[in-house]
Amino acid sequence: MDRPFGSLLEQSRPPEEIIVVDDGSTDRSTEIAQSFGEAVTVLSSGGGGAPKARNLGADYASGDALMFFDADDVLGPGVLDSLVNELEKNEDGIIVCPWFRMEKVDGKWIKRPRSCLPLKNEKNYLSGWITGRYHPPCSVLWSRTAYQKTGGGTLK
Repeated sequence: MDRPFGSLLEQSRPPEEIIVVDDGSTDRSTEIAQSFGEAVTVLSSGGGGAPKARNLGADYASGDALMFFDADDVLGPGVLDSLVNELEKNEDGIIVCPWFRMEKVDGKWIKRPRSCLPLKNEKNYLSGWITGRYHPPCSVLWSRTAYQKTGGGTLK
């Protein structure tokens, strides 16, 4: 799929729900999200930035795990399955996976050079993320418990 969020629908373990929060975008994001039909729930945050939009989506979600996914993110087909399997080992935890900058060229995804410095210890992604290394939101799977303990979900 070439539309945003398409890679979520192509997972070997499909997400239980996909919630798109329109934060006042001026492009066709809402229209594109709605084109997925019942597979995607579309909400509007009325503006306020990514934190407000993510909290609204998390508050609306019914699942025990949360992933925040931006419109320009892409997941490989087995990423969600791998993250969920790891989270099941620590049901109140947070799982962080490696990520790569990708670009679609002639219909194929190719890996591009990193846009930030790699971790010194490439195997400790969670520690790197907590100490300030950039990780896109889609490389982090939160248990709802961990998300709430960090102050998330305070809109209600």
